[in-house]
Amino acid sequence: MPKNRPLPPENPFSVISVDESHKETWNEFLSAHAPGNLLQAYAWGEFRCLLGERVLRYALLYKDAFVGIAQLSIRSPFGFPPIACLERGPIVIDAKPKLTAYFLTYLIAHCRAAKAMQLVIEPDNGFASEALGKLPFKTTVNRQPHATHRIHIARADNELLDSFKSKTRYNIRLAEKKGVIIEYSDEKAAIMPFMELIQATAARQRISLYPQEYYQTLRDAYTPTNRFWILHARHETDLLASLLLVIEGNTAYYLFGGTADQKRELMANFLLHYEAMRFAREQGCDWYDFWGVALPGDSHFNAWQGITRFKLGFQGETLVYPEAQRLVLRRFPWLIWTGLRHFWHGCHWLVKRAKRFLTAR
Repeated sequence: MPKNRPLPPENPFSVISVDESHKETWNEFLSAHAPGNLLQAYAWGEFRCLLGERVLRYALLYKDAFVGIAQLSIRSPFGFPPIACLERGPIVIDAKPKLTAYFLTYLIAHCRAAKAMQLVIEPDNGFASEALGKLPFKTTVNRQPHATHRIHIARADNELLDSFKSKTRYNIRLAEKKGVIIEYSDEKAAIMPFMELIQATAARQRISLYPQEYYQTLRDAYTPTNRFWILHARHETDLLASLLLVIEGNTAYYLFGGTADQKRELMANFLLHYEAMRFAREQGCDWYDFWGVALPGDSHFNAWQGITRFKLGFQGETLVYPEAQRLVLRRFPWLIWTGLRHFWHGCHWLVKRAKRFLTAR
């Protein structure tokens, strides 16, 4: 007679779709297990919705308690089947690879049901990356910065200032001595002068920008909670530098900024960031995140050398994120989309080369 074996226990884990009623629970979980994770914040998802993207939120439950979350944005490029993106996630308690893989399997099934042609994941940590290695993902290009640089700001002014490189300290004091002043605003009117500076910077550095509506929409998503700020550095009547700051959890993120062509010898941008750190500390932040730096070997290393050197002058620590991973869910439309993208990038490269050649002549 075969021995009677006990029935296997029911799986205590489940996955649910998250709506507005879970917003507070979502934010509490993120604050406890991934404080300052901007791209998985509920408010960031609302921002993406305002931009016209579809946002899906899921929670991994152990019985009735949150043990994991994942916020995906869905966008449909030029009428093609949608692309699903999971940026800096998923967030799972203790980052257990097996549990993360279980959660990811569920997310993949939902992306298939949404008829997405691919799922792109940019993990927040190596544990999530390890879980991805157990699934048929392949390495792809990071959409978000591959590395960032952040400063611990929860300390006294003299201690914070002393932690910077000597040249950075000198430039901050020079700007103060020359009479550069810093202004703070969360008003819509502050966006226009900010736009003028970042457009001048983009033209100087030959980089592309989001349209003005993007920054206005970001303000609309974050202003009600006093977490969107624009800081200006002025000397007399001249606007010399501006930056856009978004606060999430214990971290202030410097997302965008620009400088004027005139009076560059006043070093206003150094004082602007130092005062932004002090301001963020007053708002309860522990960290100031520069959002992106280029490391040797990165494709944009040469283009970002100057701004990276500027950010590293504030010392702090550099965080390197795992490589992005993609899973193709609908191969035929994905092949067409990839081919068109390569063709577009090739045409764009030729136009840039032609402009440089004509300018040189």
